[in-house]
Amino acid sequence: MITPMVKATIMGPRRYFTGTLDLIHSIGTVHFDPFPTAGHRIDCLESSSRPREADDIRVQLADLLERVRRLRSSLPPPGTSPTAPAWLFDRNISSSDLKDCLQKADGQISPPFDELLTLRNELAMLSRYERVVAALYPLLQRATEVEKLELMGIILERKREGVIPILDKALERITDSRSVIFTGDMDRENIAAIVAYPPEYDRTVRTLLTRESITDIRLPETYSDKPLATTLRLIIHRRKELPGQISLAEERLSDLSSRWSGCLARIEEIIVERLDEIQTVSYGAQSRHTFFLRGWIPADKVDLLLNGIRSNYHEEITVEVAPAGLKEFSEVPVELRNRPFVRIFEPLIRLLALPRYGTLDPTPFMAFFFPLFFGFILGDIGYGLALLGLSSFLRYRFREIPLVASLASIFMLGGTSAIVFGALFGEFVGDLGEHWGLHPLLMDRSRLFMPLLFIAIGLGVAHILIGFCLSLLIGIRQRHGRHGASATANILALTGAILLVASAIGYVPEASTVGILLLILGLTTLLFTEGLMGPMEFLKTFGNILSYSRLMAIGMSSVVLAKVANMMGGTAGSIAVGVIIALIFHSLNFALGVFSPTIHSLRLHYVEFFSKFYQPGGRPYRPFRRHSTL
Repeated sequence: MITPMVKATIMGPRRYFTGTLDLIHSIGTVHFDPFPTAGHRIDCLESSSRPREADDIRVQLADLLERVRRLRSSLPPPGTSPTAPAWLFDRNISSSDLKDCLQKADGQISPPFDELLTLRNELAMLSRYERVVAALYPLLQRATEVEKLELMGIILERKREGVIPILDKALERITDSRSVIFTGDMDRENIAAIVAYPPEYDRTVRTLLTRESITDIRLPETYSDKPLATTLRLIIHRRKELPGQISLAEERLSDLSSRWSGCLARIEEIIVERLDEIQTVSYGAQSRHTFFLRGWIPADKVDLLLNGIRSNYHEEITVEVAPAGLKEFSEVPVELRNRPFVRIFEPLIRLLALPRYGTLDPTPFMAFFFPLFFGFILGDIGYGLALLGLSSFLRYRFREIPLVASLASIFMLGGTSAIVFGALFGEFVGDLGEHWGLHPLLMDRSRLFMPLLFIAIGLGVAHILIGFCLSLLIGIRQRHGRHGASATANILALTGAILLVASAIGYVPEASTVGILLLILGLTTLLFTEGLMGPMEFLKTFGNILSYSRLMAIGMSSVVLAKVANMMGGTAGSIAVGVIIALIFHSLNFALGVFSPTIHSLRLHYVEFFSKFYQPGGRPYRPFRRHSTL
């Protein structure tokens, strides 16, 4: 649900402005907006902030915040819960004290972190040469037997292997038969080679190789001034000792993390709070003797604010509370507050913009219909159990990450719904349960195509009608007569159309007259309230309803694929091969059975259902409160 908000205007002697702001910061319930100074009845009213001074402080704090976050990102997570020293909880701590503390932390953290980065980069660089070194080093043992010759490493594509004899003859001619080429396999595509030749022919040999489009191996710059044999040995040695040095650097940073993580986290809290305070000060207004603040507060937290101010300032600070007017709904911040079962679906709503204040939160409806649609499509006990187990593991494994935990909880509900519908349809890993005596409690959907289609369309009709009813409720709440009349007309026209269809197929033969009257009344009302577009938009409703047939179609395809997997596994001729084939196909079907119901259930909500009543554009409720990462 959308939390009811009230507007709070806070006034008091100017000398209490800073103290009142600090108290409200501690209470943490007020979402501040700029106080309207233009055209106010108090002529000398002006903004509370001093722009130039505030900007200078904001820039300094932003620089400190960037530094502390850089230092925190340099440290690994601490092994135990971080704690901060007591002096950092002093409200009067100065920015210079924070700067000195960060300077000290930077001096201890940055050198080992820079060293670790350097070591990791060096390891990554040498790792790129690993295949080259592995191919050239065995050749090096043979090449070093030839004394007083220059060594050059080259790599040739295997398709150019025929160049080597030609190159060998050309080198012999240039060097008076004093050159040797040693070759070996590098991988499937390449051949490694070492060319040995007298040093005085270096320039001539390199010219020949360039003419043949053969380049020598470019080894790291650190080793560029050393002979090839020395370079290869140094790379191998360095490659072996780097992991140990990296481990030592990581251990030093772990020790520093235990020492500094709590301190840095607390400094970040202080800086963020002070930046919030600067922003909030700019929202206030002051006359010669009085300050003014205005904001929004949840209705059930008004007493918390009033009691806090009265206990500290008695009657010297005045708080005026008033409900939001209809014209102010676009300015009121939105806080979604739902029970835990419903709250896990809020991330799916936040994929869109928040609903506007004064409308409705669709989260409870998604919490009911999403698992219903998901289970209706998947509808298999075996797949439902697999999804329930997998999502339970993910929820436990990532319980510290709220978004992942919420999504895992949603899939747990989807798996449970799939188990229920699997029992109703009599499905366990396709028709495998049938061989074990499992029978459908409701219907075998693989054999009853039309009844399943009618149920899917019926769910669509109910879903769309609920959407129109919610639109009517929003119109009543907002006292918007035209909006309410349009929603009522859609309800009447859709009900009339349903009665006509039911009469035509013989379910309710006597309902045709009532259906025609309701349809005509609804379309006429739409024509008056929405113009020609009203009846045309209503025709789209039938397309919306037919979209729900996908609940049947996708579910049927899942059943068929599961049966095909069982059939192919049963005809494999070998139990082991049959099990492997069945597992492959069931794994594919399970993946599709999770992905498709998720996408299509969301689409039915976002496109078909929400389009009937959802009004996005709400501002998130961000109360002025203290932050805590410890």
